[in-house]
Amino acid sequence: MNPKAKLEPKEKLITTYNMYLPNISVSGAKSYNELWYNEVYSNIDLRFYAAENGNLEYDYIIKPNGNIADIKYKLNGLDDLFVDKEGNLVITTSLGQISKSKPFTYQLVNGEVKSIKSSYHVSADNIVSISIDEPYNKQLPLVIDPVLLDWANMLGWYTFDEVQSAEVDASGNTFVVGRNPNGVYDGFFGTNYTDFPTTVGAFQTIGGGKVDLFVFKYGPTGTLVFSTLYGGSGNESFGSWYNFYKSAPFNLFSYYTFTRFR
Repeated sequence: MNPKAKLEPKEKLITTYNMYLPNISVSGAKSYNELWYNEVYSNIDLRFYAAENGNLEYDYIIKPNGNIADIKYKLNGLDDLFVDKEGNLVITTSLGQISKSKPFTYQLVNGEVKSIKSSYHVSADNIVSISIDEPYNKQLPLVIDPVLLDWANMLGWYTFDEVQSAEVDASGNTFVVGRNPNGVYDGFFGTNYTDFPTTVGAFQTIGGGKVDLFVFKYGPTGTLVFSTLYGGSGNESFGSWYNFYKSAPFNLFSYYTFTRFR
């Protein structure tokens, strides 16, 4: 990989962004439809862009004389990494699995999209590569188009949030559970915070003890369905993981064994 690859923004938008965090503030940040890393490998460009459905995607653009075998990257800190029977790249972590769709590879030939068979490969030391599995026109650019991210979201409070587990149900809803510090904790945090981002009708909106539990539910497209705190006057943590996400929200908490809840 070329560490000196040039970043080139394209298709500037009129929208600007302001971001205010505890230690960083940014105002007037410009936005673009696309970001390109030119020559990320020899004769290969990398393009990031927002798809029509809002997903973040990236393409490798292999120009004539580019070698697809140069595209390799290593993933560290995983429990497992493999290619499933559908050709998707499956990444297993301590919090669950992430699946990257099988790459869609194509060329534009006389103005028409011609798909080219391609596949992921994983080596014993977790190096990911991509192969082209049928002949193609090496005089034309070749585009490799895997989906990078279906959706992403950020939700939390001013202090650190500890995600302890996450699951996805059969309908594509994502449940995230964990802990958040509250109250006077070694003098660093406030007391009984009231502005944790809970949703209307939440089971609990105000922290009870030094450390409380939180539960977030996201819909299949990343829309926040509900967010709640859950805790008494002590320090809480989730115990057994009982596939609570298969139940209705009002039965949610009966599936847990809580530590020091009172």
